[in-house]
Amino acid sequence: MKNHVLVVGSINADLTIRADRFPSPGETLTGRDFTIGCGGKGENQAVALRKLGCQVRFIGAVGRDPNGAMLRRNLEKNQIGTDSLQTVDGASGAALITVAGSDNTIIVDPGANDKVTPEFLEQCSDDFEWADFVVVQYEISMEAVRKAAGMAHAHGAKFVVNPSPFRKDLMTLAMADILVVNEHEAADLTGGDNSCFGSQVLAFRDLDKKVPLVVETLGTGGCLYRDPQGQGGLGAGVYRQAAFKVDAVDTTGSGDAFLGAFVSCLANDASVPDAVLFATAAAALSVTRPGAASSVPDYDETKAFIAAYLKDHPHEGRAELVYQG
Repeated sequence: MKNHVLVVGSINADLTIRADRFPSPGETLTGRDFTIGCGGKGENQAVALRKLGCQVRFIGAVGRDPNGAMLRRNLEKNQIGTDSLQTVDGASGAALITVAGSDNTIIVDPGANDKVTPEFLEQCSDDFEWADFVVVQYEISMEAVRKAAGMAHAHGAKFVVNPSPFRKDLMTLAMADILVVNEHEAADLTGGDNSCFGSQVLAFRDLDKKVPLVVETLGTGGCLYRDPQGQGGLGAGVYRQAAFKVDAVDTTGSGDAFLGAFVSCLANDASVPDAVLFATAAAALSVTRPGAASSVPDYDETKAFIAAYLKDHPHEGRAELVYQG
């Protein structure tokens, strides 16, 4: 078991408001249920990883403001190592989130996240030496992301890339050991489109040639992954795991819940198919409640959900073979 995971990434204060619909340009709407919470893709994934069974450390930056203190306390409350969470002058990162129905729009101000630099990462070599997996997203500078890749490989850790928000950086892609990507990002990385399932498969096949382990999430369409052993006598190939059918309340952070659950399973020696099934369930549960990191279920809750769901839908746990080879 190699369940030490280092997250190098963003941490933001999430300012969320709900509305019946999104405003048009120049329009003012009355909203409701305003909250200030903890988010950022790095923080969301760190909390998901911790809730779902890993030992986690976090490298990032917060500002000298009330939000920074709140963000640090939240990581500590979740028993995530914060020795390498620096406090810098200025404001912490912030995300303005509008939720309408089950959809959302987000505007992010990086704030202190821009202070996560290659020079700062050089001071965190003990964290990289400790880690079995290093997880990054693209809400910090690409120079810092590439520095994290080099340090991960130098210390023998698996380098996990979630290219969100999207930037077409093929140099980082070439350094990835594990890539967790949604259908839009997969299309952008490969120059294709995601207009139909066939084009999503083509994008996956392209990425599958470049990265040792790829998972492409497809929203309500489930996700694609390669199983080198094969299931139920079907043989090695690319499979699609169906999504769990739930009533979505808020999709914010569902991709982070998926990544956290997937990597936590791999870190605890699960097979890729089992990790994908578990991650699909964790992401489904996360959209049934509001919030980002706060919506992530824990390990026992996710296992119980899978057992109950598959009891009622016994055929939906089996992945579908998309193509062999």
